[in-house]
Amino acid sequence: MVSPVNPLYVEIKTPDGKKISSGDGNATAAPADPRLESGNLKPNQKRTGKVPFDVKLQPGTKAVVLNAGSKIAGEIDLA
Repeated sequence: MVSPVNPLYVEIKTPDGKKISSGDGNATAAPADPRLESGNLKPNQKRTGKVPFDVKLQPGTKAVVLNAGSKIAGEIDLA
């Protein structure tokens, strides 16, 4: 089974439930080295990289990882 990885499959959810994508605001101009690259992963493979967001970090903010069908695959508490 192959799983697609794409920085567009990551979004931020603020404590009030607002969803923010990496294309919102000034995020595309933000430095992020190394950036998360798109591609496919086979079982037991991993990929690392940064995805910039233009959002103020507040308690309760989460990173939301989506699958290719835009369903939530996981959430990570950021603050």
